Amino acid sequence: MSNVLFQHFLSKMMKSSVSRLHKAAMHRGSLLPCRHASRLVFKEYGTPSEVVQLEHFPDPSEDSVQPNQVVVRMLRAAINPADVNTISGMYPIRPDLPAVGGGDGVGEVRAVGRHVENLKIGDWVIPSRNMDGTWTTHMMQEERHLLKVLQ
Repeated sequence: MSNVLFQHFLSKMMKSSVSRLHKAAMHRGSLLPCRHASRLVFKEYGTPSEVVQLEHFPDPSEDSVQPNQVVVRMLRAAINPADVNTISGMYPIRPDLPAVGGGDGVGEVRAVGRHVENLKIGDWVIPSRNMDGTWTTHMMQEERHLLKVLQ
């Protein structure tokens, strides 16, 4: 599958998910987001359009943060040839399965554990590791795996 087709596929999946979540929140009479997050997961290596699935999970809360962890709401995530090659199983880095796609992106800190020293709510961060699963609305990471960026 070409990278352009995969970008179109990913864009449709994420827009559809965000639209459904927004409509559900509006239906409840609230502008607050639903308490569900979404991610694009692959449970086997193969053609991205065949193996990538949209999955919903509980929105990570402040109560679930471990002492050295940070909850990040992803703002943007790129689609790179390396991502497509990873899903296809052709990239040198092969994450344990199931895995969330994506290796690059920027997010906003939403909650911090009590031992987190260098990040605070509202900071923007990028993952410091390769193929860290950025195709998600929310992720939980240890502070040491995040780099603060200027806004």
